[in-house]
Amino acid sequence: MMSPDDLGAMMGAELGPSAWRQISQADIDRFADMTADKNWIHVDVERATREIGGTIAHGFLIVSLLPAMLLELVELSGHVVNYGLDGIRFVSPVSAGSSIRLRAKMLSPREHSKGWMIGFGCTIEVDGAPRPALIADWWMLELA
Repeated sequence: MMSPDDLGAMMGAELGPSAWRQISQADIDRFADMTADKNWIHVDVERATREIGGTIAHGFLIVSLLPAMLLELVELSGHVVNYGLDGIRFVSPVSAGSSIRLRAKMLSPREHSKGWMIGFGCTIEVDGAPRPALIADWWMLELA
């Protein structure tokens, strides 16, 4: 488990970027099947291409990739559980075939009755895009 001093020393540290991860139409289709969100903007390639230039990934698909990308950037020891996301914003769409990566910034740790709150200011970038796909503060609880 990280000590309070370790956590404090990391405050403001820039983490990343992670490796680029391509979002395929197959990824989008599998997510649509799992969540029953089969909106045409995600799964109807022909219509989406005709009306909006191509399909786009579900925002929550992009959120679901945060853990894998963060694990490339930092190793947390101890028993760490998700606590929540603050200020999540889907800033721009992720088109099928696009690549994304994570940049994170360590937020100020907070003491909690069950341990320490560890936070990361997360930005998911889209290769070649002027704006990020997602921004959010992600909090985890490191249990004492």
